[in-house]
Amino acid sequence: MIRSILIALALTQPFRYLVAAEPIAWKGRTLTAVRSISELPPHIRAGLDMDAPPPAGVADIGKPFNTGDVIISGWPSRGLIGAGHNGDTWILAIAQGRNLTGTAVVSYVFEGATLVRQERVGSFGGSDAFAKIVDALSHPPRPPAQLGGVSIDDSQQRVEALLGKPQEIIAHEQTYIGDPDNKPANLMITKELRYPGLSIWLRDAVGVMQITSTGGTYCQIGKICIGATADVVADELRHFGVGGFASSTNSYSLRHETHGCQADVSFSAGTVSAIKVSCPSW
Repeated sequence: MIRSILIALALTQPFRYLVAAEPIAWKGRTLTAVRSISELPPHIRAGLDMDAPPPAGVADIGKPFNTGDVIISGWPSRGLIGAGHNGDTWILAIAQGRNLTGTAVVSYVFEGATLVRQERVGSFGGSDAFAKIVDALSHPPRPPAQLGGVSIDDSQQRVEALLGKPQEIIAHEQTYIGDPDNKPANLMITKELRYPGLSIWLRDAVGVMQITSTGGTYCQIGKICIGATADVVADELRHFGVGGFASSTNSYSLRHETHGCQADVSFSAGTVSAIKVSCPSW
């Protein structure tokens, strides 16, 4: 009798239980999703410091992690939202920190052992979060979050690989809300890496948070560099597809409409005097 009821249910409601989820594709390649960090290649886990003990490291899919200013002992400050691969191409989405619109997510694209793309892709939510993040990666990278080859969320190791050792590193101690008797777990150090004409602020578990240039050859988009004229900036922005820039202005902000990241360009005597790149604070 019970067997007959089960057969009847299977015949009358087949699609609810048997239809497979729509595959996740990126650039025409279908990704095979993974279920946990343990399925990721060792070089990716090591490169992103995923196996480090809390509060560093990364929580596995579905496991709790710290998303705000209060640090819970034993929880990492990052969490894996999803990951998938097609052959030797891997895409990961890792949530870290929180801004005013939700928990910020950084995506990583690897070709073998080479990190070929990294960027913040907004907030996440729902069972289809990873699919939406992969879809966002189909669009060009967001220039407002890059300056001089450095991107928001880059690690200190990646910054130094691009620019070499900084002339000076300044530690800015920040104590977050939490148990005052557990200060080490609630203490985060914001570092300022200083290069000639360039200042980069970052935290170890978060990466680069702000980049400011006041000299040198660091450029934001194409020819938007220190010393560029307002007319050159206007031409570059038109090429990029941004209108409405007035060459007589003293400042201009290019904001990414999806991620909230922005580049602020300041002018003095008709030429660019400073460029600041930032994203919503954690």
